Amino acid sequence: MIKTAETAVPVNSLFPDRYNLQKSSVYKALTDLKINTFKEDKGKTKYITFQQLSALDEYMDILKMSGRQTAETFASEYAQKTATAPAIAPANLLSESSTEFSSGAAMLALANAISLHAQPVQADPLAPQKHLQEACTKGWVLSTAQVREIVGMKSWHGQMRYGFCFQKEGRVGNQSGWLVLKDSGVPES
Repeated sequence: MIKTAETAVPVNSLFPDRYNLQKSSVYKALTDLKINTFKEDKGKTKYITFQQLSALDEYMDILKMSGRQTAETFASEYAQKTATAPAIAPANLLSESSTEFSSGAAMLALANAISLHAQPVQADPLAPQKHLQEACTKGWVLSTAQVREIVGMKSWHGQMRYGFCFQKEGRVGNQSGWLVLKDSGVPES
């Protein structure tokens, strides 16, 4: 069975932190995009895939920048595009409690996994700066673990990196929350 935490995002983690919206607004956006959530076997938490999260992020950006009408147009186009593609809940390709096996879904997942590993992935040397710039622009509060992963340090404790400084902003779960700010470059006296 594919681990859901590695292949999907819990929907309840999207509000209010990621979008600064209430639960009902996030579910309205999911409905507009015709994104169906799924659960792990016998679980209560609802998930969406990272691909669906990317579409939801784009929808929210369009909604913020261009308004509801443009966002609804995007949602309609996205829904039409995904209606023709087979929808697969990653955690439900194989079910431990069932002997059912979806060979078509499993073959599609296998083909996707092979294609990801068959193509050499070139690391983007500016990836940390791009991630930090996006977090800064969107005003996201990142957990300590997220910042450590972005800056590539095992022991990061709030120090400035890549031209960005970090301001402690409460808690994200059991970790400190950090607001990413652009360093002005002016030394403090």
